[in-house]
Order: sequence, then C-alpha cells, then structure tokens
Amino acid sequence: MNAPLFRRLGVSLAVCLAAAWGSPSDDVSALISRGIALRQHDEPARALDCFRQAMRISPRSLRAHAEYVRTKAYDLDRFDEVRSEYEALMRNDHGNAVCPMALATGQSLTQGREGRVV
Repeated sequence: MNAPLFRRLGVSLAVCLAAAWGSPSDDVSALISRGIALRQHDEPARALDCFRQAMRISPRSLRAHAEYVRTKAYDLDRFDEVRSEYEALMRNDHGNAVCPMALATGQSLTQGREGRVV
C-alpha cells in the first residue's frame, strides 16, 4: 500500500468535507440544535421549520440539510418526497456538493450531546 497517497487522499477528503460543511453561524447552530431537540420530542414538523430556517441563513450547511433529510425521511416517512426534492436541487445547481452529500449523510444517525447515537 502507498501510505503517503492514502494520507493525501484523507487530507483532501477532510478539506472537501470542511468546505461543504461550512462554518455555520451561532444562529444556524442554535436552529439545528433546536430542530434536533424538537425531533427528539416527537415534533418533526416543527423541527423541519428550524432546519429550513437554518438552510435559508446558510444554504451550504451540510448539517442543516442532513438533519432536514433525516427528519423528513425517517420521522415523517417521506423519503421518496425528500429524495425527489434533492434530485431537483441537484439538477438545478450542478456545482452544489451539499445536496448529494446531505442525502447520503441524512440517512445516518445523529449523535446526541452525550456522544451517544439517538
């Protein structure tokens, strides 16, 4: 194996993910946290509102998009709808890497404040 090559690929991937994740403002982070809390308290519709508001403030926030996808797909059982929504976004904005990444990451589990998966 070529260790330096793998190290360079790892660094490149980390840089790409950091750029796509963005650096959301405190407001965006607070909205995302509030949305997660609402979802955990069985209020997914209100959680979606928080994630939408976070995405309006920071359109390239991968976390906001991923939580939106997760909530709509799993808590509201509307995966086909959210997939179609994001496929349309990807067709209209080819250069936006956040949308395909949000579909992929939104399907994974979210960690709670204590570091455990919720």
